[in-house]
Amino acid sequence: MIFPLVLGLAFIATARTAPTKWIDMSYPFVENVTIYWPGNTLYQHRMVFEGHYPGTKIFITISDFIGGEHGGTHIDAPRHFNEAGITLEKIPIESMVGDAIVVNVSAKCDQDRDYQMSVDDLKEWEKTYGPIPAKSIVFMYTGFGRSYPDKKKYFGTNTPTNTSTFHFPGIDPVAAQWLVDNNKIKLFGIDTPSFDRGQSLTFGSHLILLKRNIPGIENVANLHLLPPKGAEVFAAPMKIKEGSGGPCRLYARIADKMVVSRGVDPGFHLTPGLVLMSITFLLINF
Repeated sequence: MIFPLVLGLAFIATARTAPTKWIDMSYPFVENVTIYWPGNTLYQHRMVFEGHYPGTKIFITISDFIGGEHGGTHIDAPRHFNEAGITLEKIPIESMVGDAIVVNVSAKCDQDRDYQMSVDDLKEWEKTYGPIPAKSIVFMYTGFGRSYPDKKKYFGTNTPTNTSTFHFPGIDPVAAQWLVDNNKIKLFGIDTPSFDRGQSLTFGSHLILLKRNIPGIENVANLHLLPPKGAEVFAAPMKIKEGSGGPCRLYARIADKMVVSRGVDPGFHLTPGLVLMSITFLLINF
């Protein structure tokens, strides 16, 4: 029994923890570049002072900034479309951190700029990857982030200040309701300017999600870098009292895995739990 034990431990010894992969999912705020929903004050950044502190050689720089709540990568607080909804500073931290799924409908959006993610899309995801876990962070990947910050391409119109001409995808209110009814969502995110498609006149998905105090993040960056499942996401919006929304730093961490060294099938992965189970099994049999 010694040989199997030694062999097993030697195999496990070849395993190593893969480096944690971090993904920035937010766009920088840049004057005359950052996209805002029409009607919001555009981002401005003004230098107040730059130089050496009087009487010293200490260099300092100080700036002011202004801008509306709903521009760039930002979060919509429930109060945005819900008179009784919580405001930005009251969103629980646990609602903004968690395991994420990504529903890739980019091919359909390429064919139809006004596409709405459906219940069928969500069920198709479940057929492939298993049930959507309760209280997931759910992202809709449309591929429209490729056009950011080109306003005309991103809004799908030659008149990006006229909301009636907008053409970009969103989540169907029926699908939003399905996620809520089945307790599958605590935070929504999308790589377009709005949860609802550009041609929506009723903002149905906003009303459904925000009525249940489920916030959402718009203008999400780099969704193409996230796997369909397995990423842990962190949303860190500005804590604006009475805010209907605000700028949000959004980022993801891809879960660590144990990967084996050369000489073993590179497609094989060991999780820390599997390593522990393997050692326990070998010791019991020994």
